[in-house]
Amino acid sequence: MTQLFTKVGVAVNIRNQAGEEARMRQKYHNPLMKTSFPIEEHVASILTPYAFELLQHEIELSTNIQQL
Repeated sequence: MTQLFTKVGVAVNIRNQAGEEARMRQKYHNPLMKTSFPIEEHVASILTPYAFELLQHEIELSTNIQQL
């Protein structure tokens, strides 16, 4: 019985890992554009998803400061 639970646990972990990989691939290939700035579109194909999110945050902060 213990072996059955171990095997089920391994199978679930493999499925979770495959799901995470698919999500990451989709996030990497289909980044969400928050502004219409040309630089955002350009760097989306160059930066990693994490670096791209940081850049988007900085762009949003800069546009908010300009509005004040």
